[in-house]
Amino acid sequence: MATLPTEAVKRASSLLACGRALDLACGKGRHAIWLHEQGWQVTAIDRDAEAIALIRAGYPSIDARVVDLELSRFPTEDGAYDLIVCWLYFQRDLYPLIRSGLRPGGIAVLCGLLQGRFAAEPGELRGYFSEWSILHEAERDHSAGKRACELIVQRPS
Repeated sequence: MATLPTEAVKRASSLLACGRALDLACGKGRHAIWLHEQGWQVTAIDRDAEAIALIRAGYPSIDARVVDLELSRFPTEDGAYDLIVCWLYFQRDLYPLIRSGLRPGGIAVLCGLLQGRFAAEPGELRGYFSEWSILHEAERDHSAGKRACELIVQRPS
């Protein structure tokens, strides 16, 4: 059984009718699996082939794909998703994809560490979505006591 989703993902998904969700850098799929179990049509992306294989084996209706986001772009259509999750992964060139990939009124749930190789600067996530509605913003201690910024934003309708 997958680990339970974060409160931010549960909160964001409760604000929308079930639709299409994209989980970028999904790892073992805790958010993708939970969203699927709630009735969402989910695409899960990660570079870890073993993790993706486990998701595919346990949840064949999840569109789980091996993609190294550092090496290649994940192709998506503009406005294709109602919800996009990118949790505990920060990569600056993903934010235009997230912005364009959400339909009007769609929600992005984001969390980036504030230290380490892929560190976000304080307030940086918000800057990528400055004209969007901020539904939640917080700094918290996450894995191994590292600080992270959380952001839930909604694309204007």
